[in-house]
Amino acid sequence: MCELCDPRLLLAGRDDVKPVLGKRPVREWMWDGQSMDQALAGMLAPELAHSGVSIRPEMWSDNPPSYPEKLDGALKRYEKQIKAICKDFAGRNVLVVTHGEALRAAVNLHDTRASVYEVKHTGYVPLHRERKPPPAGSNSNGKPGAWGPWSMVCTSGQTGVMWSYA
Repeated sequence: MCELCDPRLLLAGRDDVKPVLGKRPVREWMWDGQSMDQALAGMLAPELAHSGVSIRPEMWSDNPPSYPEKLDGALKRYEKQIKAICKDFAGRNVLVVTHGEALRAAVNLHDTRASVYEVKHTGYVPLHRERKPPPAGSNSNGKPGAWGPWSMVCTSGQTGVMWSYA
């Protein structure tokens, strides 16, 4: 999930490029002419080689959002990505590295009453679900049943993400 495409965030401290970039689409200037997948792969390769971690990161990239992106649009985009990850990686352990607003979307996806007010550095939101048993009397041929609903398995503050209820 990419950074919220808001010029206040993307161009913070970059006074030298603000006049040049103007309203140009993010994909034209954000990653030095590379696609987002190419840029992320290039950034991750040295870290993975140094750490000895033998994983292949999965990178999602819808087309970059419109620029500047509104917060409501970003939260909807994050929710869509979280749902896609849950569907595509059913039954597997997944770590999604993202920003605080996407963690807010994850909390709100499972508890719409929660108002996230702080996300600490390295905060996370663990989600869990289990397979249901096959329906009684069905011919399941030994296959497990459908996946149950996702549940959030933490409380406010327990994993570095704090929320309250208004």
